[in-house]
Amino acid sequence: MLKVLYCTHTSIQVSETFLRKTRDYLAIKFDIVVLSTSQKGIDYQSPPSHFLGIRDESLFHRVAYNALSILQKKSKEEVRLRIHRWHVRRFFKSKNISANAAIIEYGTSAFVFAPVLIEKNIPFVITFHGYDCSMYLGFPWYRGKIVELCKSSMAVVVPSHHLRRRLQLIGVPEEKITIEPCAPYYEELPKSQPSTKPTVVALGRLTEKKCPEALVYTAHLVLKQFPEAHFHILGDGPLRPRVENLILKLRLEDSVTLHGAVDHHAALQQLTNATIFIQHSVTSSNGDQEGFPVAIAEALGMGIPVVSTFHSGITEAIEHGVSGLLAQEHDFEEMAKHVNQLLTDENLRLNMGAKGKDMITKIAGPLSREKKIASLIESAIAVDHSRAD
Repeated sequence: MLKVLYCTHTSIQVSETFLRKTRDYLAIKFDIVVLSTSQKGIDYQSPPSHFLGIRDESLFHRVAYNALSILQKKSKEEVRLRIHRWHVRRFFKSKNISANAAIIEYGTSAFVFAPVLIEKNIPFVITFHGYDCSMYLGFPWYRGKIVELCKSSMAVVVPSHHLRRRLQLIGVPEEKITIEPCAPYYEELPKSQPSTKPTVVALGRLTEKKCPEALVYTAHLVLKQFPEAHFHILGDGPLRPRVENLILKLRLEDSVTLHGAVDHHAALQQLTNATIFIQHSVTSSNGDQEGFPVAIAEALGMGIPVVSTFHSGITEAIEHGVSGLLAQEHDFEEMAKHVNQLLTDENLRLNMGAKGKDMITKIAGPLSREKKIASLIESAIAVDHSRAD
């Protein structure tokens, strides 16, 4: 069986279920070895996994990054990723790592792993997801290097045309880029059984990019027309204290529930009761953007009508007024009007839910991303073999 390295420097968290699914699918096709520079990503036994010995959270590392940043006149993030690369290079040398190919999840991971893979003559495929080809493109040290690495890759995979354009505009060749949205795992999606009580569900980390404050203000406006409605917000993150304070300020404690981080199964079970799914994605102040939100794809796959924003790949998953309703970023008044419209009209909910489900299955079929990545890896290995011959 062909040996393939699965490389990432991010932790495989609750909110990154699609990473675990991709890894597990590839493990059926190849002899997969996971290499992670984040210890949080090493929480499983199969396939074989290696933590490369980097503990960013320690006081020593934080002080060291600050000192090196000043001495080298580089940003702390550039210093951090370069140190990660040094650890990767040392690990490859000490373990005499070899493989037929590699898949690198996230462009930031490519910044760490790809130069070492090039040195080892291991062909690789890079996947991008969101922040790695939006926010990070604002860093000159990253932007120039990532174009170079994409050109050296066998292929680049992005989840949306929006992110494909972002990469093309900085110089990544169009022929290198493949668009594959992150599809829901349809076999795991439970049947939608909306509650008799108006139930609005949101799922996502409480970060600026998800703008959870807009969800609370949306709830505040909707509850004026539908006082019996209940909003469930699933997810945790740095903005939780602000969201909690806003709920108290608006006196919504009895109508808005913060569930915190939940596992994937629990999130899907909560979705089964949803009348409507909402997500207020925005471009954050540092330029961070979504790729192709998996939570929206899952809601669509369950036939739940979705209200979201005109943002990044969301407009490729939802046709406004046909398969869902969209508002401008930060426009919670418009979002509330959309929610009210759907709560008022059951036929509209059913129609949009059905059209949304049909649309998502057409653009993101079962395991389509995983199958494409496996195919790209096989092609990369074949090309590498032909060059060797």
